[in-house]
Amino acid sequence: VVLNVERYARLGISEYFVFDRPKLRLTGYRLAPGSTSYQPIVPQHGHFASTVLDLDLVVDAGRLRFYAGDAALPDAGELVGKLESFVDDLETRIEAAEQRAAQEAERAAQEAERAARAESELREALTELERLRRSRG
Repeated sequence: VVLNVERYARLGISEYFVFDRPKLRLTGYRLAPGSTSYQPIVPQHGHFASTVLDLDLVVDAGRLRFYAGDAALPDAGELVGKLESFVDDLETRIEAAEQRAAQEAERAAQEAERAARAESELREALTELERLRRSRG
């Protein structure tokens, strides 16, 4: 780690963070303008401010998390979970809409059939009425 810190400082990398997962320890370094050596970043209430990312880095519940202000940014697993939930909800809504459309199509078909029967009955009644008028006349 020490060699990386020195090497990255010489390369001009403005910030460098090291997360020691087994020890759950985060260390941050920042390169001052015109300097070739890092200065430690002093955490504020466990938050390491990254000026490059405009985010804070925090060890939270045994993992490295990024924060924007007081809000933790979702990690990949959380994003996937939210997307899966969103897709499931959309699929449910699509199925419900398809069922409503099928029911409406069935109602429309029944109404068309009823209208056709009524029209046929009306034609038959008009034909019978005409026949009766002729037979009286």
